[in-house]
Amino acid sequence: INAEYMGMLQAREAASETIKQLTLSHYSRSLLLGDDVPMGMVGLEVEAEGVQEIDVQETQESRKLMGRKVVESLTHIVTQYNVGHDISLVLMKSVLQSLASLTSEATGLDLCLICGVLPEVDALLALFAADPGKWVGGDTKEIHQCSEVVEVAVSLVWNVCMDPIGKRRDECLSTLPFSLGKILLTAMNYSQKYIAIKAAVTGALAAIYIYEEAKVTGTSPIFSDSHENFMELVMLDILMLKEGNKLIEGLRKTGTEGGYTALEKENILGVVKNTTQTLRLIAELPAARPRLNELLGDAGSSLRTQLFSGTPQEKYFIK
Repeated sequence: INAEYMGMLQAREAASETIKQLTLSHYSRSLLLGDDVPMGMVGLEVEAEGVQEIDVQETQESRKLMGRKVVESLTHIVTQYNVGHDISLVLMKSVLQSLASLTSEATGLDLCLICGVLPEVDALLALFAADPGKWVGGDTKEIHQCSEVVEVAVSLVWNVCMDPIGKRRDECLSTLPFSLGKILLTAMNYSQKYIAIKAAVTGALAAIYIYEEAKVTGTSPIFSDSHENFMELVMLDILMLKEGNKLIEGLRKTGTEGGYTALEKENILGVVKNTTQTLRLIAELPAARPRLNELLGDAGSSLRTQLFSGTPQEKYFIK
């Protein structure tokens, strides 16, 4: 690798990190996206000699254009990675973090949808799902970086799908559950690892299944060749819920210890909460109830009670 290439790579990573830092603050996001800035936040009080205070009203239109260009550029980097261009993992993580932060603002969410962020992230997750060795099972720096990219990408999907606009306006919601399901299936091979990814995936699925038309994917095979691996999303969620329950039981037995950080414990609780919500949402679809009931056949009354006690489907699932 020559010095010129390394210089360009470092410049791109530095630029991306700068944008990421700008997206972390509500004030700077508003400036970047061309939104109205709250009155209490107006006035940068720049003291450097020869530099005037920014007029947030005068520059609003130019800032809107800049915000669109930023989101387009970030999305283009994800596209480049998907088609095989040499994009560093440090750059990818920073890009995805920036997009995730921008989706917390309505304008940013609209721009991400307009610029096709969800389909590109769906394709990115599909790439990692097809090559699990890239991001699980090892202890190299590259595997850790890939794992972080997967986690941020899933969190970005979760952010977008939490908003009704995100669910209504993107067609890839019919494929995203399967990309997410394959990621979750891989992570589940490691019962006490990748808990943050499991929490994010189950959270994203719960957000997607609020959308009525997405529920039909819940009883569909994750893999197109069902004879090769007949694993439905609903089956995967039940297995994930059981794993989460076991982890929580382990936490109860060990008290505050047990080798988990506070964040990991929060993610374990998130896995159980999210999978419970996902299964309840799938159960709202009448056509899905017989299959879900069949899969819960030997699960025991405690799991059925955990899932459906106090819900409209209680009488159907708890006899």
